[in-house]
Amino acid sequence: GDKAGQLYLVNGDAMGHGTSGTAQIFAALPTGGIFNMAIWNQANSTLVYIPQLNGAFQCYQEAGGSFNQTPVSVSLTGSTDPYGGMAISANGAQSGTAILWALTDDNTQWNLPGTLHAYDASNLANEVWNSDMTGGTDALGTFAKFANPTVANGHVYVSTWGNSVVVYGLLPANGGGQAQPAIGGVANSASYAVNAVSPGELVTIFGSNIGPAN
Repeated sequence: GDKAGQLYLVNGDAMGHGTSGTAQIFAALPTGGIFNMAIWNQANSTLVYIPQLNGAFQCYQEAGGSFNQTPVSVSLTGSTDPYGGMAISANGAQSGTAILWALTDDNTQWNLPGTLHAYDASNLANEVWNSDMTGGTDALGTFAKFANPTVANGHVYVSTWGNSVVVYGLLPANGGGQAQPAIGGVANSASYAVNAVSPGELVTIFGSNIGPAN
């Protein structure tokens, strides 16, 4: 993509060495530049996601060596600028498993908070979640341009201009929002030996989330 809002599709095995006619070029975003994109490879095609200037997120499909110049999916929400980070998480090419993680902000002023969005990558009109839904509990903090989210081991990591990295993940489902106890070891309270426990013996249980904080 380029700052004129055009997408280029080039054969990586035959790039043309400067000759013409080796790339498909079309104005995907004629009203603004393309500064970022996310890609989801599927069995017979590739989906390319790009943010609009003062608009929505668009998804274009590449198949058979050419782009469908009509978006196959468009979100209902967007951002004032196309500088937000984007990332795809999916179980390979399996349909229904992909999420487009996208950052948005109001870039009309400096140092404003941003929002992390989770869109159904198969249908961008379906916004699954965003960090503003809970009224502050999941607030992202100060938006950082060109910082793509990192998705690993069920967590989404987002860097900010607030000197912090914000980590998102599923909260425990048990009542009261408390994490489940995890026992790491049981030992004799005097010697910390981890042999068999005898009746009446005093033991110490090591682990995390055991008992109240106080």
